[in-house]
Amino acid sequence: MSDARTQMVKQQVRTSSVVNNNVLNIMNTIPRDLFVPDTSKHLAYADKIINLEENQVMLSPRAHGLILQHIEPLKNDNVLLVGVGSGYLACCLSGLVKKIMAIDKYSRLVGTAKKNAESLGITNIEFNTYNYFDFQTTKLFSKIIFTASISNFMTSFMQFLEVNGKCFISHGTSLLKTCSIVTKQSKDEFIIEDIFEDDIPLIEGDAFLAKKI
Repeated sequence: MSDARTQMVKQQVRTSSVVNNNVLNIMNTIPRDLFVPDTSKHLAYADKIINLEENQVMLSPRAHGLILQHIEPLKNDNVLLVGVGSGYLACCLSGLVKKIMAIDKYSRLVGTAKKNAESLGITNIEFNTYNYFDFQTTKLFSKIIFTASISNFMTSFMQFLEVNGKCFISHGTSLLKTCSIVTKQSKDEFIIEDIFEDDIPLIEGDAFLAKKI
């Protein structure tokens, strides 16, 4: 599968204006086929969304590459990942940042993602099962990534973002969602940069998360 992985990076990710060599290298290292169901192994390196358990999905290689590039991962970053899927994005991030807290409401997905990370010897991801609506922590994160969309723009999760931290979020109600980087300048000030559009499904019960700040 290594040839397919290399072709994915060259033909799908790089051609989508992903030029960060660290991102390209990590996506050429992590075996994407490990994270897809057996019935979808033949689609592991295709430019497609892949269905997972619990009616969740794995985003396309293009989307993963763009997210990783635009979040500007740094070696000292502590990242909150909301929605683990099968663990692919978390495992890619693990080679680019210091620490990741990855949360999901589905314990089966959390278990699968943790198993996949362990099989690769990855130790800097903390996987937890949380109902998103009840999530609380005293920690602050330099980066936050949502892997599903919300209908409105801001969310209550911004309280967990450090000043000068960045959040990736996709929003909207049409098929193609607007994907944006939100930079927190102060407690109540944010800079919003729209970066691309993609078919990223809405998070379940997003009205609870879309609380305006």
